[in-house]
Amino acid sequence: MTETSLSTAGDSLERHARFAAALREAARDHYRFQAIVNATSDGLLLYDTDRCIIAANRQSAELLGFAYEQLLHEELDALEFDLQSRTALPAQYRERLNRHFADPWGVTDDLLELERPRRRVIRRHSEPMVEDGRVTGRVFTYTDITAETDLERMKSEFVSMASHELRTPLTSVHAALQLALAGSGHLMSAEDREMLEISVRSTSRLVSLINDLLDLSKIEAGRMPMALAPLAAADLLEETARVMQGLASTRRIAIATSASSGLPRILGDHDHLLRVLTNLTSNAIKYSPKDSRVTLAAQPGPHALQMSVADEGPGVPDDQIDRLFRPFSRVGAQERQITGGTGLGLALSRAIVESHGGRIWAERAEPRGMRVVFELPFADPAAARSGHA
Repeated sequence: MTETSLSTAGDSLERHARFAAALREAARDHYRFQAIVNATSDGLLLYDTDRCIIAANRQSAELLGFAYEQLLHEELDALEFDLQSRTALPAQYRERLNRHFADPWGVTDDLLELERPRRRVIRRHSEPMVEDGRVTGRVFTYTDITAETDLERMKSEFVSMASHELRTPLTSVHAALQLALAGSGHLMSAEDREMLEISVRSTSRLVSLINDLLDLSKIEAGRMPMALAPLAAADLLEETARVMQGLASTRRIAIATSASSGLPRILGDHDHLLRVLTNLTSNAIKYSPKDSRVTLAAQPGPHALQMSVADEGPGVPDDQIDRLFRPFSRVGAQERQITGGTGLGLALSRAIVESHGGRIWAERAEPRGMRVVFELPFADPAAARSGHA
């Protein structure tokens, strides 16, 4: 064998050895990754750009009620049909899943409530998998929050029961104080009359608080009556602006409305959605500096209509935005020197929006301020796709 042949053979053996070492290292990385993924308490699913499952861990199968081999080998349509049939809201399953894939670069969260093989409430989160600047798939995580939601439900039931017990006597006390002030208030000394007026205002605030608590409990339990009808977003915005004009004028704040032309209608309860918009607008006015603007807007999204209320106030720190929609949360109120209110307005708004099959969130407005956005399904999906109202 010539020296050249020996050199070529040596190079070939060296390349083969490097290739074999790279394969062994890749296999070790794969097993390490699989061990980490299977050890996590959250379920993980990886979809490719064609919405096919290409990877899963065993926890995702257990949480969703499948055998592990099913997730990897069974037809996706059959898996989704099975899962849809076991959810608490089968009619909304496809629409909610499609939202995760609507924006390839978007990050989406929602809840998945399963009734079989045992009741579970799962928080579903998805975000894009990006390689070399392009989206190559979508990662889903599934977190079991059944215990957390059961505790929240028990707390709501307790609050509802206590509120029911308090409302009747408190309403009676409030009415008696009003009668006393109207009947013999003029005979009292100025100091006594002032104390009685303070008592009337305080009991009025307590009655309002209890009514809000009861409404929140009813909405969360699905017991609040809903009169659903096709509604025009632009009309809701204009009505809200008229209702809130008096409060805005006292603080020298302008209210502007902006709605895209030809918006498809939404299916909703007029009074409840007006309550959402007035709650959000009232908050925006309270937290806005004088001589600023509050903007009410509506525009179509990919699968739902978006409505928003934006102010030009100081905003809320990023690490506190998630607390905004919790009951009794008044984030930043002290720093912004805001008094009054119960901290239930945003919690009620979220409950109403979610009862309509929508979602609500807050974000920073540009160049400053806070923007609260909520999405509601179109009344006629076919009209939404064609762009006609």
